[in-house]
Amino acid sequence: MTHSYFETSAPVIFTGDVGGVRIGPDSPVMPPCPPPDINVEDWLESIALLESRTSDHLFLTHYGLITDKKAHFAELSARLLEWAAWIKPHFDANTPQPEIVPQFEVWVEQQLRSKGVNEADIERYNKANPAYMSVAGLIRYWKKRTQS
Repeated sequence: MTHSYFETSAPVIFTGDVGGVRIGPDSPVMPPCPPPDINVEDWLESIALLESRTSDHLFLTHYGLITDKKAHFAELSARLLEWAAWIKPHFDANTPQPEIVPQFEVWVEQQLRSKGVNEADIERYNKANPAYMSVAGLIRYWKKRTQS
C-alpha cells in the first residue's frame, strides 16, 4: 500500500467548505452552496480573512493541497458571485426548484467542460458538490436576503 503525505514547516490552512471543491490542482474550484446558511457576503469575508493569513498552502476538504492560494480564492469568489447571480432571476420569478435544478446542472457541467474537465471528474464534482443542493442553498440565501 502506498501512502502519501504532505510535510512542511510553513503554516497550512485547512479550509473546510469555505475553500470550495476542487477535484485536482488544475481543475476549476466550485463553491458548495447547500442550505441552510449560505451567505455570500460572509463567505467573501471569510475568503478575505484566509487570504490575509501567511500560509500559501491550503488543504481543501474536497480534495487536497492547493499551493496558489491567491488564484484559488480569486476563482472561487468569482464563481460564487456568478452562481448567486445565475440563481437570482429564477428566485425573482418564483421558479420552482425542480425546474431550476436541471438547468443549473447543465450550466455547471458546461462550466466544467469548458475548463477541460473529463467525464469521470465531472461525476466526482457531482458527488462532492451536487447541483441540486447549491440551488436549494442559493434560493434560501436570496429569500433570507430579501426578507432582511
